[in-house]
Amino acid sequence: MKFKIKKSYYRLFSVLLSLVMIVISVPIVSIGANAVDEDFSGIWLFNNVKYDTKFIHINNVDDPGENEIIELHNYNKYWALRWYIISVGGGYYKIESVLSDLVLTAPTGYNNDIVRQTTYTGANTQLWKFIKQSDGTYKISPKSNHNCYLVAGAVSPYVDQDLEIRSAQTDNTDKWNLIDINYQYHASIQHYYDWGYMERFLNVSSSHPSHYQDVCSAILSQLFNVKVTYSAKLFESSADLCAHHSDSLNTKCSTHDTQDNIRSNVRSLYGSGNATTARVIWTGHKLTDSQSKFYDYDQTIMVTVDAALKSDNTNQSNPYLLNRRIYTLLHETSHFLGAVDHYCYDNQTSGDCNNPGGNCWFCDLGLTVEPTCLMSSQGMLDLKTRLDNNNLSGIYCNICTSSTNNNGIPKHLNNHH
Repeated sequence: MKFKIKKSYYRLFSVLLSLVMIVISVPIVSIGANAVDEDFSGIWLFNNVKYDTKFIHINNVDDPGENEIIELHNYNKYWALRWYIISVGGGYYKIESVLSDLVLTAPTGYNNDIVRQTTYTGANTQLWKFIKQSDGTYKISPKSNHNCYLVAGAVSPYVDQDLEIRSAQTDNTDKWNLIDINYQYHASIQHYYDWGYMERFLNVSSSHPSHYQDVCSAILSQLFNVKVTYSAKLFESSADLCAHHSDSLNTKCSTHDTQDNIRSNVRSLYGSGNATTARVIWTGHKLTDSQSKFYDYDQTIMVTVDAALKSDNTNQSNPYLLNRRIYTLLHETSHFLGAVDHYCYDNQTSGDCNNPGGNCWFCDLGLTVEPTCLMSSQGMLDLKTRLDNNNLSGIYCNICTSSTNNNGIPKHLNNHH
C-alpha cells in the first residue's frame, strides 16, 4: 500500500512520517495548481498541521451511527479515520466515512460547535470546499458558512480533541494535510449476529464482530492491498426461538437448529455471497456441529460459540475470545479470498489423509512438510498484537501469497476483485 500526500512541502509532516514509515512506504507527490473540481478519487486521511500526529476519526467505532461525534485521534490502521471525498459539483464535496457511510456535517451554530456524522441529504452543512494553501495544505469550509473552517478542537479537557467549526485560525489548527490511500482490490464482508450471540457476549469487551473484522481488514490491507468493506446486522436466528422461550444459552434444547439450517435461514433473508462478497454468521448458541464452516458454493461462513467455551459451557477469557475469533474469521475469510486448508485429517502416512477442501499438505498439495501458516494446524496466532507491532511476516505461507498458484490469495484477488 502507498500513501500519496497532497502537499508540496512536508517539513510539518515529519512526525507523521516517523509513525507511518515503520508500517508502509510514504512517497511524497507534488500536486499541480488547484482546480475547481480536484480529483479526490480514492480513500483519504485528514492530518492536522498543528497536531501533526492526529487524524480526523469517528469517536465511537463500536457503534458509529447517526450524530456520532467526530474527533482527532492518533494514526491507526483501521477504518474509523478513512474517508471518501466525493464531488457534488460546483467545487463542493461530501466527506463520507468508509466505516459508516455517513458524512461529515457542520453544526448549525459556529461558536466552536462540534462536527458530527449524519446521513447525507445534500444540505449545505454537508457540502465542503477545499481551499488549497500556498504550502500545499488545505483549509476546508462548509457551504453553509464560508467564513468558518474545520478546526482541531482544544487539547484539554479531551484526550482526543473534537473536530469543530471556527473562524480562521492563526495556529494551523484549521489546516490539513490530505493523504491518499490507494487500494488495488476490493472485497465485501457482511456480518450477521443473532440474539444468542448478543446475550452470551453482552458483557465481554471487544465482542462485537466489527472488532474482529477491523483487525482482519487491516491485515488484509497491509499484506494484499485489499480494501475490505463490511457491515454487521442483528437478526433473530432459528436457534434464538428455542433459547428465548425455554433453555438457557449454555445448553442445547431439542429444537435447536443446526448450523446448516441457520445458514439457510440467513440466505433466505439476505441472499447468498458471491465472488466478491462473503457473509459471516455469528451465533451464541451451542449447536450440534461445532465446526466453523465455509462453503464455496454460497460464500457463507458460519462461526459458532463452541470454540469460545470452557468445558463447563462458560465463556473463555477475553483475550482468548479475542484471539480465537480473529484467527477463525481471518482463516475463513482467507478461503473466500482463494486460500485453502493445509491441515490433514486422519493419518497422512496412511494415504487416507484429507481435509474439507481436498488440499491436505501431504496428499493433495504434495508437500513434505506442513507449511507454517494461518491455513495449517500450527495453532492460534495473536494476530491483533502482531498487527499492532507490525509483525505480519509468516502469517501466510508461499502458497497463500503466490500470484501464480491457483491457491494463492493474490491470484484470486487478481481474477475476481
